Amino acid sequence: MSNHIKEKIQNKIVRFVDLPKLRRKFNDKKIVFTAGGFDLIHVGHTRYLSEAKVCGDILIVGVSSNAEIKMLKGVDRPIVDESARAEMIASLMVVDYIFIMPPINAVVSSIETLKPNILIVPDDDWNTGYKDSPEAKSMSKFGGEVALVKRQGPYISSSGMIEKAAAVMIRTNFQRFFTPEMMRELKG
Repeated sequence: MSNHIKEKIQNKIVRFVDLPKLRRKFNDKKIVFTAGGFDLIHVGHTRYLSEAKVCGDILIVGVSSNAEIKMLKGVDRPIVDESARAEMIASLMVVDYIFIMPPINAVVSSIETLKPNILIVPDDDWNTGYKDSPEAKSMSKFGGEVALVKRQGPYISSSGMIEKAAAVMIRTNFQRFFTPEMMRELKG
């Protein structure tokens, strides 16, 4: 990869403490903010971020920290380190800036610091109460709005990919260990 491309990607990655400066820089633009773990990036993520970008001028993405994902998903997660996840999201052309969110109260503190015009959230079953969420209340404090974007890969998720990969490995190793004769005996 050329130095120009690497530099362009690195310039999209900003620190949480620099969000107010970014807000001031783009005060005349419609800033769109969304957040996620992005542990194993897949087509659902890229489609979702593309849909988010259409909602404004500048798309800023908050990536969950390693600590937050561990708290939410368990000690074996994330699979991919936060800095690598940030770099992968930054390499997407629809993303203007990206930062790693603080581990506690991540989205609300990001909203309060950035003050985006629009917060994009996934239109998912688990998200039906979003209007009463702390995030929506935080957006309303400064006149921001919350918009829903349909899941772009309804049967794709990082957790699902991990489960499928684990199942394939278990089956493959099981087949290597047991001979066909042993399998017939096990079946009865």
